[in-house]
Amino acid sequence: MADQIPLSLFEQIFRRAPTESERQRLLGIKSALGLSERDELWPIIMTMELYAGANMQAKRRILEAVDGLPGTIKKTVSSIETHAKTKIDAATTQAIELGTEKLKQVVVQRTRASEDRITRRQMTIAASLGAVVALLCLSVGAGAGYLLTQSINDICMTETFAVNDGRQGCYVD
Repeated sequence: MADQIPLSLFEQIFRRAPTESERQRLLGIKSALGLSERDELWPIIMTMELYAGANMQAKRRILEAVDGLPGTIKKTVSSIETHAKTKIDAATTQAIELGTEKLKQVVVQRTRASEDRITRRQMTIAASLGAVVALLCLSVGAGAGYLLTQSINDICMTETFAVNDGRQGCYVD
């Protein structure tokens, strides 16, 4: 009977039979404290054993979770990097497209402005050249008209005189 522990109390608290290592540990506590099978400390000792086991199990779970944490963090960071790269690429593409569109608009506006200036300059040159040609034509026409009128209507108001080729000439005021 000396190697006995209160098994029914253990089974009530733990809801199972003790393992051999638990049995040996409780027997060591019994002999160290000099407890009997019916001692009032057994419920406290068994409850503390239950809590100690729960704490050890929680510690193992925490350590397992911590051991897996670097892999989880690495996967999460990799996923975030991939997502961020996708977003950055999309934003860069959008910015390039927007910049290209704005650049096209500026080039078209400036080209049209240059075209308008060139067209106005060409119009000014053409108008000036046209005026010079018109003035030249007017001068030639006036001279030809005068000569024609003189030869047809004899516009001399003063005395006439004979020219070497047999025609008549006069002085015009």
